[in-house]
Amino acid sequence: MKTTAARYGFLILLGDILLTLAATQISSLIRFEIGFNVFAEHTGATVFTIVIYLISLYILDLYDLSYFNLFEISSRILGAVILAGVFSTLVFYTLPHWRFGRGIFLLQLAFSWTGYLVWRLALKNSLFRRGIQQPVIIIGAGESNRDVLDVLENSGQPFEVLGFLDDVSCSPSPASPACRMLGTLDQLESVLADHPDALVILAKPEYRDPKLIQQMLHAKMRGVEVIDIAVFYEQLAGRIPVRYLREEWLLCAEGFHLVSKQITQKIKRITDIALASLLMVLTAPLWAVTVLAIVVESRGPIFYRQKRVGWKGRVFDILKFRSMVADAESAGRPVWASEDDPRVTRVGRVIRLLRIDELPQIINILKGDMSLIGPRPERPEFVAEFERQIPYYGLRHSVPPGITGWAQVNYPYGASVEDTIRKLEYDLYYVKNMSFFLDLKISLLTVGVVFFGYGAR
Repeated sequence: MKTTAARYGFLILLGDILLTLAATQISSLIRFEIGFNVFAEHTGATVFTIVIYLISLYILDLYDLSYFNLFEISSRILGAVILAGVFSTLVFYTLPHWRFGRGIFLLQLAFSWTGYLVWRLALKNSLFRRGIQQPVIIIGAGESNRDVLDVLENSGQPFEVLGFLDDVSCSPSPASPACRMLGTLDQLESVLADHPDALVILAKPEYRDPKLIQQMLHAKMRGVEVIDIAVFYEQLAGRIPVRYLREEWLLCAEGFHLVSKQITQKIKRITDIALASLLMVLTAPLWAVTVLAIVVESRGPIFYRQKRVGWKGRVFDILKFRSMVADAESAGRPVWASEDDPRVTRVGRVIRLLRIDELPQIINILKGDMSLIGPRPERPEFVAEFERQIPYYGLRHSVPPGITGWAQVNYPYGASVEDTIRKLEYDLYYVKNMSFFLDLKISLLTVGVVFFGYGAR
């Protein structure tokens, strides 16, 4: 589906490259004489600076065209600039021949923040306020249309919903107060004749009317973009809607092919072992500090072990630093952890906030129980209940569970069945689209979630 993000994402990236180069050059001219060419004098440092700024902007979700209010977008850019500054400092001290002067470095941070902010605000005004919008026609006026409208509204894309086509009228709702009916299903061709550039969303996949299918096929052959609700969710929301899934869609949809490939599994396993070993070494001081804090604050074991369901339904013991009082489940039955759980200790609140309590799962990765990236494993008692209540829940066990995952960087913590359904939709997206680049994207977004609280919305 061609959206504004796909059309203008490269434009934003190109602007950021030019702005970073300009900020570096202007900073150099202020510190030195007119005519100084920073790219010629510091080629390696300049290229590295551009790359690290682009990665930092990506981590802070500044390329998804979800335009925020002025405070949020400026704070995100500030976070990206600070992150880039920290990375640059570490590298420049390791490679001193690449180092900029401190004056250039500080000026560059200020100019970059200003440039990125002005650039995005200008783009927002030119694209969104000048009416560059994608017209949309929704087939189906039932409950599903409200979900479609919600996704369109929260996508950050400039969609204009022209109205609905159905044989029954839609009912007004907060998401669609006007609920404009364009006609019945028989009038699809005449409506599309008036709106040939419209995106048609089939919001009721159960429709099997041969005449309607024939009309949509003719429209598609004329260049009209027709998309069903499952693909619409997948491409625009990054999740697969469990509520509207059909078995034949799962059987025939592209994707899911990497799940069963031995070579993919072996490469992912080798990568997990290498990165987990590196993380174990790099975080060793943090382990020591955390262990000491837990021992000093309260009695009980340092590690917390709990049964979880993993790859292909296998049960294993997950490891965490203990963040609750000892015997937190003394009642003898599994209990959902709440956001302000009174069982959490003071040290536990800190290590949970910073995700430090998850570090012992590096051991689970080395043992082969888990992967770095994948759906979060759940307890057997909860899994049994979810599989009874939620269709396709077992599909998330087609890949190894992970410390972080697509659901974790896109959805906040939740402890209800509805939250579990939403997280499953993100998990199914990951299972369907699993790849090295998606794992890399999740890793980068995890940095934003851990250090800045962005990503998990």
